[in-house]
Amino acid sequence: MFRSGKKDKPQRLLAMTKTKTAITATPSSPKSCPSNPWTGITWADTVASCDKGIITSAYCSAKGIDIDCLPEPFSGNIDSPVVCLNGNPGPADKCFHGDPTFEKLTINTLKHSKTGGRLWDTPLEKSGKLHDGYLWFQERTKELRSAICPKDLNLFMLEFFPYHTVKSFNFPSLPSDEYRNYLLCQAMKEGKLIVMLRGRSRWFAIKDTCCDGEKIGEKLSNYPNLIFHRNPRSVYISERNFEPSDWEKLVNALK
Repeated sequence: MFRSGKKDKPQRLLAMTKTKTAITATPSSPKSCPSNPWTGITWADTVASCDKGIITSAYCSAKGIDIDCLPEPFSGNIDSPVVCLNGNPGPADKCFHGDPTFEKLTINTLKHSKTGGRLWDTPLEKSGKLHDGYLWFQERTKELRSAICPKDLNLFMLEFFPYHTVKSFNFPSLPSDEYRNYLLCQAMKEGKLIVMLRGRSRWFAIKDTCCDGEKIGEKLSNYPNLIFHRNPRSVYISERNFEPSDWEKLVNALK
């Protein structure tokens, strides 16, 4: 409590200054190079440390978030000239729970490793069954791979929400979003082709800012090298699901 008298004036001014500063604080923006929160993921620890205050067992049970499985905040090659924006990884393949090869491929992917295989470049089989995620990716990119043949498909897939879920819902903001936002800002800064697959309204609603101070969602919505998938309910990356000029852009970017 402040005491009355002239000696209290500096303290009152300091308190008022602090309050004013807090009220007028600018929106958060990604650091120049924030730390990757996904490098410590293993079967024994499937939630990013920074997210654990939100992604609790009780919350996951209520929302249908599967934290028994490894998260998938992104997949593919971070150096790709094409970045696909998706909603979230969807249901997980329970058959591969605890599988050490799947863990190794996931860790390589999350660390942006250049060697040792990544999801979903590498076939993963168990008891005669291929992983659902690998099959999903191969089926939905079949026509694109044919169009750029004989080159390997070099894509990077960025998820809005990193954890597996039974179904989509109003995903919460997470501390790990900072790294997602950084990767998206970097893609725009480097002029990469960005393919909007799912969650357009979610991506455009991101209010955090890029390093240039512009809101990420607004910057993305006005980004000149952004193309849209026509059918977010069936994300086959095929010619009929894009405008002709956009399909041409995509194929040329990967050749």
